[in-house]
Amino acid sequence: MRDEFHSTKGRYPTLSFMAENLWSKYLNYDENPFILNPESGIVANTNNQIVTNSFPKHVSFQWGDTQRILRLNNLLEKREFHTTQSFIDIQTDTVSITARIILPLLGKNLWYQDTFQPNDEDKERRRIALNLLAEWNGNMRIHDPEPLIFAAWLDAFQRRLISDELGLLARDINKVKPLFLEKVLKDVNGASKWCDVIQTPRKETCDMIAEKSLDDSLAWLSLKFGSRVESWRWGDAHASVHSSNTLGQIPIISYLSNIVQETPGGQNTLMSGEYIGYGDNPYIQNRGSGLRAIYDFSEKGKSFFIISTGQSGNPLSRHYDDMTSMWKLGEYIPTIIDKDVIEGSGAKKTLISKTRFKD
Repeated sequence: MRDEFHSTKGRYPTLSFMAENLWSKYLNYDENPFILNPESGIVANTNNQIVTNSFPKHVSFQWGDTQRILRLNNLLEKREFHTTQSFIDIQTDTVSITARIILPLLGKNLWYQDTFQPNDEDKERRRIALNLLAEWNGNMRIHDPEPLIFAAWLDAFQRRLISDELGLLARDINKVKPLFLEKVLKDVNGASKWCDVIQTPRKETCDMIAEKSLDDSLAWLSLKFGSRVESWRWGDAHASVHSSNTLGQIPIISYLSNIVQETPGGQNTLMSGEYIGYGDNPYIQNRGSGLRAIYDFSEKGKSFFIISTGQSGNPLSRHYDDMTSMWKLGEYIPTIIDKDVIEGSGAKKTLISKTRFKD
């Protein structure tokens, strides 16, 4: 445990010769956070903050999620009784709670405004995009243009907010910070001042930055995916890449060994589809649920799982990627634990021989 008077509270490296910056002691095991038989009967976590203890008896200043837990709790509380299928539906849910919260704030003074003028391609594109987003429910589906417009707009908006204050450091922030954007758009404790560009003499508003960032994103998307907004697809930008550590960088062979497919979901959906957030292809998925499983302890044979590739590590095997499409579509296979059933199905065994070397 760190000392109560630690100069940086462990947020970043500090001077080690100062006594207050040294590790002080171990926290007793029984002081660790835990939960036991909650009244709700539910224990849920999406890498979200689980404790609010103050420093130094805290767990971390940084947590992996602030959004997915909201959607998870909504879905869990929606039903009095859950089934295997309802849990599958939760694990494979692709609705972005971030979109449902942020979009009404971001476009509140832009929805349905008449921006169309004859021979004005930019304003017509903006009108189409806004009309699409106004009817969107936040579902990050592969074949829809709305997830792509939303993701690009949010990126461009945050980039405009932080670039003047942070300068070159802004380039290192590749992921959108939903809580930050929500506070700015709601002007929590004066947070809307981030919308003002400090290098200009006039005072910019969040509505102005929202409109400019929408134009930024639509211009980039047009160059990348063509000028017809309705034909844009989230799947054309959002793809998962399972790269072979051994063969994945070898020309031609990599096409056989790397598993690439377009995927639904996004940065803050329960069906995790986190993307890199930078470069020419910022929406390439780099994180997700490599394993999904539903365990039913009441009855043998009613548990299900799926992995993102296949059980074989050999690209020449039919089991190298035979679960990939099912994983993408949110499908599962039963978990068979009965030895007689397994052997009776004609399953093959992998044998590992042990070689002994003698001097």
